[in-house]
Amino acid sequence: MKSEKENGTTLSLDHEASNWLESFMPVGEITERGRQHIIDVATTAALLDNWNSIKGKHIIESAECRLFDRDSWVRAINDNSIPK
Repeated sequence: MKSEKENGTTLSLDHEASNWLESFMPVGEITERGRQHIIDVATTAALLDNWNSIKGKHIIESAECRLFDRDSWVRAINDNSIPK
């Protein structure tokens, strides 16, 4: 799989990155648009790290950023059914 930035830079996901990305899909509420957002942020992280491909750590970092980019984490914090 390849990710292309608006400036034309194309990076491939390595095997570990692909596995991590696919493991997030069934966890919940990640749409195809959300998946693409994770790839876009991971591509930027890989470019900043001067890598020629997207590594697993870039996917993980990107997914962690996405968690805090969502309203759902606020609902989860306020959910009284979750034991503290």
